[in-house]
Amino acid sequence: ITSQVPQAASSPAASTSQVPQAASTDASEDIMCTICQDTITDEASINQCSHIFCFACILEWSRRNAVCPICRCPFQYIYLYPK
Repeated sequence: ITSQVPQAASSPAASTSQVPQAASTDASEDIMCTICQDTITDEASINQCSHIFCFACILEWSRRNAVCPICRCPFQYIYLYPK
């Protein structure tokens, strides 16, 4: 697995990278994270299915199992959206 972030932020199951050209969703929509069941703080998505989660939530999830918690699709990267 290729990592494009500092070693402290990478995980053994999935790696992270920032996608500067990605458009963040409107924060006023109050999108809910399916992992923590709260409003998404730092918006992140995974490379295979593009489901959106809190960055911290999906990073912790990926340390246990690098599959999407919604559709169970395996993934290799977590994309952090700019604020």
